Amino acid sequence: MAVTLHARDPATTPRNVLAATTWTLTPNSNIQFRSGGAVITSITVPAGAQSVTFYVKALSAGIASATITAATYKSYTKTFTVMP
Repeated sequence: MAVTLHARDPATTPRNVLAATTWTLTPNSNIQFRSGGAVITSITVPAGAQSVTFYVKALSAGIASATITAATYKSYTKTFTVMP
């Protein structure tokens, strides 16, 4: 499943990043993040852009969660159910 990460200001308005910004992706064992066919643990929004797309792959059924963090941004955690 494709996921698009958007950089947003404190008012949740999408904004371009001034410098390339790397986001750390921390999933639990039920899912993994992928880009270009490879498993990834981080992804970078390029300077002048406001988003980047990557993929989530289900590994097993159950409760999945992921935390996404970057310096100077509020962290984001999402929990959801992975169906077989």
